[in-house]
Amino acid sequence: MKELIEKAKELLKEKKVDVVIGYKEDNWRIVPAFIETEQEADGLIFNDRCIYNLANYLKWYKNKKVGLILKGCDAKSINVWLQEFQIKRENVFIIGMECYGAVDEKNAGNEFSDKCGYCNVHIPNIYDILINAKNKPANIEQNSQPFKDIEELEKMTPEERWNYWKKQ
Repeated sequence: MKELIEKAKELLKEKKVDVVIGYKEDNWRIVPAFIETEQEADGLIFNDRCIYNLANYLKWYKNKKVGLILKGCDAKSINVWLQEFQIKRENVFIIGMECYGAVDEKNAGNEFSDKCGYCNVHIPNIYDILINAKNKPANIEQNSQPFKDIEELEKMTPEERWNYWKKQ
């Protein structure tokens, strides 16, 4: 966390970015943070509750220099937007964060999000600086059957499938 905060402060102090988009805690919830001063950077966090794709907020800052905290799974958004010329690479300083899954706030307890069980992109494929995870899980449980749910649905009769979807 210290490395993240120091980098955000450095980028703002040296005027390399106008804003850093990251995460902060607000009443025990993790929410997007739009950091414009060095003092605000002290509130930045990154942990297994940081699930939101912050790249979506780049559209708010099209004509500004932005520092962006980016997980591996969210890098896909950036790559597509670069290919489609929706953002300029020189306007985005990417702080890549090594990530081993995020807790789904909708589930009770500390269960990882369903999408994280299938993820094998723990490091973004695009970044200007990479901050490594301090607490790597000893045994990362990768879901070896990513299409198990679909296979279950395919085994159902049309009537069973209809009943399943009605309950959803």
